[in-house]
Amino acid sequence: MILVTGAAGKTGLAIIKAIASKGTPVRALVRRDDQKPLVMDAGASEVTIGNLEDAASLKTALNGVMGAYLICPNVHPREFEIGQQFIEAAKSSKLEKLIYHSVLYPQIKAMPHHWQKLQIEEALIQSGLTFTILQPASYMQNIGTSWEAIKQTGALSVPYTVDAKFSMIDLRDVAEIPLMAFARTAFDNSTYQLAGRTALSTVQMAEQISQYLGRPIVARQQNLEDWQSRAKAQGMAEYALDALSKMFVHYDQHGLQASSMVAHSLLQRLPTAFSEYLQTLEK
Repeated sequence: MILVTGAAGKTGLAIIKAIASKGTPVRALVRRDDQKPLVMDAGASEVTIGNLEDAASLKTALNGVMGAYLICPNVHPREFEIGQQFIEAAKSSKLEKLIYHSVLYPQIKAMPHHWQKLQIEEALIQSGLTFTILQPASYMQNIGTSWEAIKQTGALSVPYTVDAKFSMIDLRDVAEIPLMAFARTAFDNSTYQLAGRTALSTVQMAEQISQYLGRPIVARQQNLEDWQSRAKAQGMAEYALDALSKMFVHYDQHGLQASSMVAHSLLQRLPTAFSEYLQTLEK
């Protein structure tokens, strides 16, 4: 039995689906009862309602599992403390293996939510647990969440320069890795960067979307202050607003690129190309 935390989010659901598809039972940890059908549809065989910040919830969730896939709440101000508490609970439960879902380049201090993940990585390395750390690039699926808006407006809009390049990866490629890591000791006590095949700018993404749709889609830089105003009006928490704003400033200056060599080696095939991912959006 493998525990997946953050199970009702897009990453958690993808991980559950990939692990369960190979016949391995999955226990999903979710915060609310109404999330049960979502994770069970993805393939979870058991569901535990709880909170990563609650010690009793962690004890219940970890009871009887051989491995855990730790996904912390997205852009959370206490992510390090949450991760640290989970690591201590895992030690108490004598967990055989913990896989931590980190992020590409957690050592970039300019992005606070990346930096918190680095601190969790350090705590995990020093914990005495058998671990694997995955550091995925940004997902191609992030484009999918804006797909209808892209088609309606004819623009792919981002709050940073449209020339910055990113090595995006398909979440489904990422989801193939955990079961390998749970099954093979070769993955023990190791860290893996997971990046896509070709680094693309927003301009290049828009060009590929244009080719796929058969009509022009332009790349457009959104004013960061406008993005902040909209995000604030939609109720985004202060920490998330600040952390994401700093991330966009970093993106504006540096993008976020890495080699696809590790993902290629682990998958034993080329990672999914952006053009291939686009083919899935209308299905």
